Amino acid sequence: MNSKMKHPITFARVELLFLLLSFSIFSYACSSQTSSYYYAQKQIEHGDLSYHQYLKVNEYMNAFPQNEIEVPANQDLTLQVHSFSKNPNSKENKNLIQIAVKTRFPNSEEVRAKKALCFVLDVSGSMEGDNKLEDSKAALIQFLMEMKVGDEFSLVVFDNDASTFISPQTIDLNSRKKIISKVKDIQAGGGTNIEAGLILGYSEMSKFHPRSTRRLILLTDGISNVNVHTPEEIAKKAKVQYLEGSKISTIGLGYDVNQTLLRSLAENGKGHYYFADNAKTLTKIVREARLIISSNSGYKILHVYGGPENSKGVSDKIVLNLGELNANDWRIIVVEVSGKGEVYNPISAQITYSYPKGNGIQKVSADLKREMSNSNSQVNLNVARNSVIFSNAMSLIEIGKLAESEKYQDAFNLVNLQMNNNRILSEIDPTNSLDRELETLSKVRNILEYKIRMNGLSDSKFEAKSDEKKNLFELIQLGVSLTAKVIPGPWTLVAELFLALTAP
Repeated sequence: MNSKMKHPITFARVELLFLLLSFSIFSYACSSQTSSYYYAQKQIEHGDLSYHQYLKVNEYMNAFPQNEIEVPANQDLTLQVHSFSKNPNSKENKNLIQIAVKTRFPNSEEVRAKKALCFVLDVSGSMEGDNKLEDSKAALIQFLMEMKVGDEFSLVVFDNDASTFISPQTIDLNSRKKIISKVKDIQAGGGTNIEAGLILGYSEMSKFHPRSTRRLILLTDGISNVNVHTPEEIAKKAKVQYLEGSKISTIGLGYDVNQTLLRSLAENGKGHYYFADNAKTLTKIVREARLIISSNSGYKILHVYGGPENSKGVSDKIVLNLGELNANDWRIIVVEVSGKGEVYNPISAQITYSYPKGNGIQKVSADLKREMSNSNSQVNLNVARNSVIFSNAMSLIEIGKLAESEKYQDAFNLVNLQMNNNRILSEIDPTNSLDRELETLSKVRNILEYKIRMNGLSDSKFEAKSDEKKNLFELIQLGVSLTAKVIPGPWTLVAELFLALTAP
């Protein structure tokens, strides 16, 4: 471990890593299920459109704030059901339904809870690339400055082998200063033996106070090349440790991160996997959350986006295991249903959960709410924005597939369409989420333009341009017809929503 720093610290990533570490332990949360969104963003920045292999629609949607959804006082969470469509009894007999789950902010007692954290840091040679190790050290130091007196900290480092760099210590003024000084001395070199790091990390955690909230946090690029085992074999060890009372969260660093391994470790260790462009919290509000979606008389569930792989097809009931939910956490689930029932209520939803310390099973139920009479209400703007983001996620996956098949013109056409759709609603979106989406789509468009030119193709044939003088209805109808040719789906319902929200 004797390599010197070769590049200046990249402060943007240091800040992101610090936010990821500090907010993940002490503060508020957004959803932990967003990793593939941030990984896709990093791939797009590198001009790579193969993100579709990992991108999950629900994780994409969960990356955007849901500030309009309020949790009632004295409740742990809220469950809301809204329609993406103005008219559920449309001629197509199909409807897109948004189910939103959101938890409350943490109370003062939860914020004050003592934490016992063992960090397992990759110091192998691969961590020198893209300045990953120096960024991790800087973020750890910043994080240590924010730890509270009485919290416990330890640090394990690994390359070819693993060693305890800082044994478990209780944070006070003197220990904090000494720990920070030692962190500054960490250097990189050697191979990557993730398994050795995890085994030693779990051993160190057993030395923490038994009543502390114990968590192991692994920071690595996941490129294991020493004592290599399959992700499944390493994940089994994480599962055993969880059963013994310890959880693992993994933080992936760098563009070439091994997502499969880190996600598997976190899932088996009942923690969370993060990509290093993301900030989260680990303050638990509920656990063992299960969402039960049932179709009512005259309706059938066709598909649950963000549900299990077997959720496609006709069904009367779908059960989703949401697991643990953090403070100020949310899940957005989109359900496609068909049919014409006698009542304005295609589906019902119920969530069951328990508290981190037991106290039995709790239940919350919700039916579809109809609030389209006020097209500018906060709730409807939230639903409208989410419908566009949902459409973006579906389209980006399809764009990646088209690019993989070298159908660059079709992909170019689709991204232009999505940019038009986002521009329409961005004018009335107070969160700027759709402006953020336009930036992503613009980057994808630039990649496709380059590929089209490199292949000697013309981008004018399939380009969907919008004339500012065109009637809004004509523009939306154009978008629907173009999209339907590329991606089969309930696009007419999305068009109806745009029209309802922008009507005078």
